[in-house]
Amino acid sequence: MNKKDLVRCIYYNPNYNVTSKQAKLLVEDVFNTVSFWVSLHNKVRIKDFGTFEKRTVKERKRRNPNNGKEVIVPEHEEVVFRPSKNFLKE
Repeated sequence: MNKKDLVRCIYYNPNYNVTSKQAKLLVEDVFNTVSFWVSLHNKVRIKDFGTFEKRTVKERKRRNPNNGKEVIVPEHEEVVFRPSKNFLKE
């Protein structure tokens, strides 16, 4: 499923009376809000869904699969998602 599919699910759901444009704005706003809060506070926890968390990955050596040469991957941040126990049950 991608964003477009999520927008379609909201648009075609009879419980919601929204246009396609409104559904798209809703999905965009949710993702933008989660992204903003993760970048600001490092963690967003949504009950019964999961936790988005920003982590720092240390610098490390890797190999380029095309030529076998060692490459140093610099320290960087990444966002990880851990599903809640209830999310995994459903």
